[in-house]
Amino acid sequence: MMSRAFVRLLLSSLPTKPEDGKWTLLGPCLDFMVGVLHVNTSFTMIFVAAFGAMQTDAPASDSNIQTDTLTWHEMRGIRVTLSCTYLHSPECRHRLTTLALSVEGVRYLTAWGLRKSKDFPDPCEHPAIFSLCLQKSNPASVTLGFVASLLDGSSSRLALLFRPAGFKSFADWHDSSPGQASYSRATFFSCAAWSYRRWISKYGTCSIYEPFVCANPEATGYTCIVHLTGIFLSL
Repeated sequence: MMSRAFVRLLLSSLPTKPEDGKWTLLGPCLDFMVGVLHVNTSFTMIFVAAFGAMQTDAPASDSNIQTDTLTWHEMRGIRVTLSCTYLHSPECRHRLTTLALSVEGVRYLTAWGLRKSKDFPDPCEHPAIFSLCLQKSNPASVTLGFVASLLDGSSSRLALLFRPAGFKSFADWHDSSPGQASYSRATFFSCAAWSYRRWISKYGTCSIYEPFVCANPEATGYTCIVHLTGIFLSL
């Protein structure tokens, strides 16, 4: 019964194959990996049992593979070895979870863009360009607000990072694991910079927000992350 429940819950479908620049493929793949890695360690054992016989000697990283001198079977064996090594590494779950949280906002922006690119948009809705030029309706404000909550530790989603590590709060995890916290914050900030560059700076709205942030000491959340990201990109 337990094995049947496990298969139906986590292994009922194969994850998508991620590709560079395609959030619609990366997101579901990360959802799958975060799910199986947070439930228990069974997935790692299943992966090794299924593909372990294919392992072969591998270089330190995938980038060091000389593809011109290897057969297809050798290439497959090396990549299986690297995958098994990564799944057993202590940073695997943390880094994949960090990436999954980082791209949540980007996935929202991608979904918004695809929805607005329909051939027959709703005539009752404002044109997409109007939404992008107004902070109140700009989907990037939602994304940057979410990233800001990840950076200041107020997001409930951060429990995916600190609870598996054995901590009861984000503050305890942040103080006890500065290396992991630094890695997560750098990844979150990269996501904020990408969103700012592609969805805010591109449409000229940063010139509207920055004077407001500089003059308003109570500005928080979205406005602060816009200002900080603008400074980051100007360096």
